[in-house]
Amino acid sequence: SCQVVVDGFEMATWYSFKVEAGQRLHVGSIGPGARAYLCVHGGFDVPIVLGSRSTFVSSGWGGLEGRALASGDLLSAASSIAR
Repeated sequence: SCQVVVDGFEMATWYSFKVEAGQRLHVGSIGPGARAYLCVHGGFDVPIVLGSRSTFVSSGWGGLEGRALASGDLLSAASSIAR
């Protein structure tokens, strides 16, 4: 698991919680081979590639420019998901 902090308060992992507009979310690093998932109501406003908004980092497809997120990246929530 990884450390998740909202506005300086550590959040329990494996639980859902609400983050309001303007709050700062920090997700700590994870170990090799581990995965972390961030789910947002409505999804993220990124291009759909092969029917998905996911990122396939090793191929450079999807998500935010086909790459892993980095410190300072900003993602917007999509108002609705095209199906």
